Amino acid sequence: MKKTMFIIMVVFLFLAVSCASGVSAVKKTEQEKGTEQVLTNSSLQLKAVADQSKITVNVAGNPTTGYEWTVEDTQSLKCVVSDYVADPVDKEIVGAGGVYHFELIAKHPGTYTVDFKYARSWEEQSAASFSIRATINENLIITAMEIL
Repeated sequence: MKKTMFIIMVVFLFLAVSCASGVSAVKKTEQEKGTEQVLTNSSLQLKAVADQSKITVNVAGNPTTGYEWTVEDTQSLKCVVSDYVADPVDKEIVGAGGVYHFELIAKHPGTYTVDFKYARSWEEQSAASFSIRATINENLIITAMEIL
């Protein structure tokens, strides 16, 4: 039990430090029509996948601290799924983190930026943030994506 608690505390500390440091690396990929592209950012434990006209984003977080990941919709990238799944842990452990899951759908051609923020609703400043810029072609296929 002590070992499990120690591991949970180390993971939580890593998340807190990572979130405070922001996005440290910018990654960019381009895809051919019909292929999947995957972007990751280890400092935020972030994974973004673009497949056809959908972007799926998974990012680590812990709502028991009051912080939540939120996404700002744009006219051309619409968030259709916003969910949180807790990590599987022993029933005795309180306050374990999990993964926020978002799905965005391309609505119009062009290049658009979507902003994600990790913040408490009662505080003005966010603890962490990142943006995803996506280029959508006339067939509503995401042809390029980068984490900003």
